[in-house]
Amino acid sequence: MWETQPNRIDDPIVNLYQSHIRCIVRGKAGSPYEFGPKGAVSKVNGFLHIDEISFDNFNESLTWKSIVETYKENH
Repeated sequence: MWETQPNRIDDPIVNLYQSHIRCIVRGKAGSPYEFGPKGAVSKVNGFLHIDEISFDNFNESLTWKSIVETYKENH
């Protein structure tokens, strides 16, 4: 890293005790960063279903199609 001077590091370690935890940039006023898993959850008849969960950041607009298809198959 000293010699190549990279501008980006993929999957940096931000927690020595839980190395799988990644920082998610939210850009909110109170806390611009969040830690922990990000999940997509749906509620059906009072039950919560975890549609997607990841320790890496993901964009919901890219996963909604598969979530809707899964919902149609199950219900």
